Amino acid sequence: MKTIFDIGMEIERKGIKFYMSSLKFAEDVNSKNLLQYLACEEEKHLAYFQKMKEEIKQDKKIDVKPQHKTFMFNKKAYKDIEDASSKLIKVFETAIKMEEQSIKMYTEAAQKEKNLEIKKILLQIAEYEKDHKQLIKAHSEALYNYLYWEGIEPAPVES
Repeated sequence: MKTIFDIGMEIERKGIKFYMSSLKFAEDVNSKNLLQYLACEEEKHLAYFQKMKEEIKQDKKIDVKPQHKTFMFNKKAYKDIEDASSKLIKVFETAIKMEEQSIKMYTEAAQKEKNLEIKKILLQIAEYEKDHKQLIKAHSEALYNYLYWEGIEPAPVES
């Protein structure tokens, strides 16, 4: 039977793969940096789940404190975009949906979890996923607005 740790590791592995494979669509520095940042964040989450699973197996007290690094966009970089395809917009639309699914899954798992330490970590990771969603949404909107004002027809961004 899969544990929450197994499910979390699976989700984070998929996130890493998605963000890394999406780099090929990114031509601007902000998009590249954001995708690399998100892949790195998912790697950290994967490591948390691996460590928690191991500590539970060994009947140890869980001593995992998720860390979170902030991310900043370079506003000038948007002016350097020559041509951002609708594929890149779609990448970020998909990323938002993935983060929403992660938020939901981690929040629901935390509600069912009886171990308070695990519950706290799951809720913290859900918060990080919310931060990721906001970053992605802000970047998507900036890309969309740039493309719109430059007269390039991007695919519509869902809110």
